[in-house]
Amino acid sequence: MLPYEKRSEVCGSSGEKETTNPFLGKDFISVDQIASRKEIEYLFLVADKMKERIILKKIGDELKESTVAILFYQPSTRTFSSFLAAAQWLGCSRVIDIHGMGVYSSAVKGESLRDTIRTIEATTAADLIVLRHPDDDSSRIAAEVASVPVINGGSGREEHPTQAILDLYSIREELGRIDDLVVTMIGDLRNGRTIKSLAKLLALSGRDVKFNFLSPEALRMPEKIITYLKSRGTEVLEENSDRLESILEETDVLYVTRVQSEWFVKQTTERLKTVLLPEFGEMEEGALIVLAKELAEKEYRKAVEGYVIDSGKLGRAKNNMRVMHPFPRLGEIAYEVDKDPRAAYFRQMRNGLYTRMALLAAVLGKA
Repeated sequence: MLPYEKRSEVCGSSGEKETTNPFLGKDFISVDQIASRKEIEYLFLVADKMKERIILKKIGDELKESTVAILFYQPSTRTFSSFLAAAQWLGCSRVIDIHGMGVYSSAVKGESLRDTIRTIEATTAADLIVLRHPDDDSSRIAAEVASVPVINGGSGREEHPTQAILDLYSIREELGRIDDLVVTMIGDLRNGRTIKSLAKLLALSGRDVKFNFLSPEALRMPEKIITYLKSRGTEVLEENSDRLESILEETDVLYVTRVQSEWFVKQTTERLKTVLLPEFGEMEEGALIVLAKELAEKEYRKAVEGYVIDSGKLGRAKNNMRVMHPFPRLGEIAYEVDKDPRAAYFRQMRNGLYTRMALLAAVLGKA
């Protein structure tokens, strides 16, 4: 039994609540657990109500009796702040927010994630835990040991389900539909967790969706994701930056991701160490690592050059196309694009507040 199914008893076996609120009492750790388009539509309806509330500046009281623990082992601006604000807008006065778990918690002393989750639950009486962690399986591990729902705020390079929810909601808000779309994703498709989750969610909930994946050869979308998309009848085209401008002519959603230097340089350094070893075998390991890292950084700069979006490239794009980005950006979208009405990424960020409010309320049975 998957961890997010372990609290099925909270929803009842066939009661009305299970039908109307498919998220009640459950973990949310992967878009794979979304069973149907109806579940997305339910969450979007709740998000619409939250949006109206924010516009009217009305703070709710749904979570006034709840305790939410937000535990982040990795840096975050948007996900952390929006979950924190979401809990507060829902009237939650007991928010345990620790940004820097890897620095300020007993993880520094070697404490396991399993023990940390149990400790937080025991010491705070949390009703729900939001977790971000660098390990791919972190949210699944947390869900296995926690007796309260766990929401994945980003795990390793594999999953960022709440980002996918807000991205899909943003597409609906911007274009009025999630069907009949040409979605072009560019940048680091290998290491980016946001694009993997969104691609799977679009294939699951959208109809007649076509994907264009543009990336350097070393940063291609993992084959398992391609296989999944094709298994759902989704058309997939893989290209490099040479065809970017022509592909933009047919694109409805351009989803840009940064080439993640932290992953790229680490992976390339390890590869180059192996390549350089026969030639520089006499070099001490420290010097070899420095040389490999320097070459890796040069490869990184070369990799990002062809994937910069500026006003010139957008000149061939549709007038109603939308540019999205999960942020942070590191130069892959020129600042001049911010003035283009097709630039949706800051509106996309705001939608994260609405959808995360909706998810917190739904999981805790207060939607």
